[in-house]
Amino acid sequence: MDTDLLGSAIQPVIREHTGPVAEIRRTAHGASSDLTAIVECENGPFFIKAVRNRPGGRRDSLIRERATCS
Repeated sequence: MDTDLLGSAIQPVIREHTGPVAEIRRTAHGASSDLTAIVECENGPFFIKAVRNRPGGRRDSLIRERATCS
């Protein structure tokens, strides 16, 4: 995901879970996701993974991953 999407599209989605976001730092690795990053916020640091929601994309695999980690 490009930097503009990181700020405009992702922040409102994650803010409801993290509180106000101070900084988002992209990670060096994350081949299976469109975005991996560390979010610094009032509720502590969070690791996030994101993929575009499109047919044939990797969204289903992340949903399965989330289900096994919950």
